[in-house]
Amino acid sequence: MPSRLQRTPLLALAALLLAGCATSPSTPPPPRPDSSTPPNQFQRLSDSARDGLEAFWWVVDDADDVLARRLHELTSLNTPASAPTESPATPPPIPAETIDRLQRLGFRAFVVPAQQALALQAQTPGAGPIQRRWMGQVVNWTVLIRGRERPASSIELPDGTLDLPPGRFRILARAWTIPSASVDAEKPAALLQIDLRPQHEDGSRPAESALRPTDPTAPPTIESSPIEAQGVVFDRAALSASLAAGQALILIPEDPAADWNAIDAPSDTRGRIETATGPVPARPLSLGELALSDAQPGSKTRLKLVIVLVAHVPDQFSILNNVR
Repeated sequence: MPSRLQRTPLLALAALLLAGCATSPSTPPPPRPDSSTPPNQFQRLSDSARDGLEAFWWVVDDADDVLARRLHELTSLNTPASAPTESPATPPPIPAETIDRLQRLGFRAFVVPAQQALALQAQTPGAGPIQRRWMGQVVNWTVLIRGRERPASSIELPDGTLDLPPGRFRILARAWTIPSASVDAEKPAALLQIDLRPQHEDGSRPAESALRPTDPTAPPTIESSPIEAQGVVFDRAALSASLAAGQALILIPEDPAADWNAIDAPSDTRGRIETATGPVPARPLSLGELALSDAQPGSKTRLKLVIVLVAHVPDQFSILNNVR
């Protein structure tokens, strides 16, 4: 347990990590109002429906690998994305191929009951307050979370290293209700389809207001472009999940080489390792570590951002659910 003096810089780092995260005030799901005009299907529907996506996130001081320990207890390590009620005829919320691909990129993803996911916050030493955002149903890409500004950096990818200019990472999201692949075609269960993409915003590009703040004839710039065109979108880290009511998706950063089966063994492998031929330089960070943690090359990650996405859907799918 860090001392009081040690926790002060940790809290400051947590504030930096969360500085750009909140993109709107934290609000609970609104009640359904009576309206004779259905909402525009291409706009956010949270003002007219209780169904949709609710997001929570907080920072964890993971110096002692407490997050991995708690997640190991929460779900099976061999099948981290299996739903509690999954059957051979029901596809998993997240395909196994996606789980493996994300792990190689520095992300770990799990689907668990929502109450267990939110209980995780009380079981881990948070270095910052829990944040909450009601998104509802959004069919266009929307910024879910913004990370802190980072200097120019290199990302270790499975097929090589990618150099990035100064900027910040953010997570793009969209979510909408879909029918399940139910045997009962007349009364299919409802699922929430969630799509996530990490994106890097180039901090060296000037803001629109700094270019021509008063010229309406100026060409479009990054802020007036579609969100997905405002930076590098890492499609290789795409995450699509189909959640039932009461399920939650947990997304965290992690060293791709971290072996949670050996969690009690010395795990700081990021430093310089002495060999017969001299020290081995620390490798570049993975995409997940750069996007969702305070990781620096050559040192062990301390602060990690935990994202929990909770599905709110009715028991049965209906085309009218989204326009009531």
